[in-house]
Amino acid sequence: MADYEKPLKELFTAGYVQDSVANKLNEWFSAGLKDWDISRDGPYFGFKIPGEENKFFYVCWMHLLDIWPRRRITAIKKVWISTSSGRSGIPQTQMMVMNYIISSAKTLCISRPFLAGDVNRFRNQNRGQIVRSWLSDCQWRKNEQVAGDIYRASTYLKHLDPEYLRYYYASKLTDSVDDIDLSVEDFVNKTNSDMVGKFANLASRSVPMLTTKLDSRLGQLDDVGRALINKLVAAKDGIIEDYEKLKFAAVTRTLTALADEANRYVEQNQPWATIATDPEKTRTTLTTVINAVHILTIYLKPILPKFAEKIEKCLNIGSLSIADLQTVLENHRINNFVRLVERIDETKVNTMIEESKDTQAAQPVPTVLAEPIKPECTIDDFAKIDLRVAKVTKAEKVEVLTGFCDLFWMSAD
Repeated sequence: MADYEKPLKELFTAGYVQDSVANKLNEWFSAGLKDWDISRDGPYFGFKIPGEENKFFYVCWMHLLDIWPRRRITAIKKVWISTSSGRSGIPQTQMMVMNYIISSAKTLCISRPFLAGDVNRFRNQNRGQIVRSWLSDCQWRKNEQVAGDIYRASTYLKHLDPEYLRYYYASKLTDSVDDIDLSVEDFVNKTNSDMVGKFANLASRSVPMLTTKLDSRLGQLDDVGRALINKLVAAKDGIIEDYEKLKFAAVTRTLTALADEANRYVEQNQPWATIATDPEKTRTTLTTVINAVHILTIYLKPILPKFAEKIEKCLNIGSLSIADLQTVLENHRINNFVRLVERIDETKVNTMIEESKDTQAAQPVPTVLAEPIKPECTIDDFAKIDLRVAKVTKAEKVEVLTGFCDLFWMSAD
């Protein structure tokens, strides 16, 4: 470990992880990284080291082996030294140091990118290493009192769209490692309010009217409409920065505020009223709304990819990317409207929870005795125990794996 202290410190200082994680890791660097043993003498719980009589793998080392189960070194190298966006996980806070300092050191040992001192190359190729703590205060867990996970993914998918959960998680995630509170009521209300009431509502109010009454053809933006579109595009840099800094909740807050402005524009121009008296004015209004949908979908696509695919089909355009923010849809023919997202019915959520209770109910485990039960102790047996009070005269801290536990060598009189 000591051999990798300098490159690891440079890596974390360069922004490889969130600030809160880097602060925790600095506790180790302040004391200096030290080499440590990956084995423990028996008796010890865990896995026995092959070929050894009384040696066992240290439990924290086994945790690291579990991160990469059954992968070859070449596979590890492919995962870490690629141009992909990096891995994310939900490790326990006390394993944070293990997951980053030790696993990063193992990766450096495999890839050796620092032999040339190329910290930025490693960081850029492995950016976005996300630490997220556990979901806490889960209303489903507290109310149902079910051991283990409250619902299976397969049970959830039978009743609810996975994009509901993607959006809900995004609306809660920040760059910190704080736990996420998850409640049924908040999940339902936020999803229905934002996904249905704000984002999908813009498209559902404009696309059907264009396709049924205005020959599916967009017009051109007027000055008021162009000002709204320019405002939406101007939010690009802030949204990108929040995405890159893992501030997903900030992204969703910005997007809902922009969607509110676009919906306010619809209310002010009332296309449902002007369609009978001034169809071309209505076409201009709806052209602005469609372009607002186009921009918001670009921003939302990392969170709601399936939602974005449906919008792309409705608007008769290709796969959207951030570069398409500069494209204005004018004199363009769109396709028929397709349902984008359904409002969450809370009864479906309750049904999913009930089914989860059935599938995850604890099953009785038959007791198999390895040997007969010994006779019960009597009061006479307890009377044989010699209990004494002693004074601790000396206590010395034993240097083990710094940051994980305190072990003391004590003398008593």
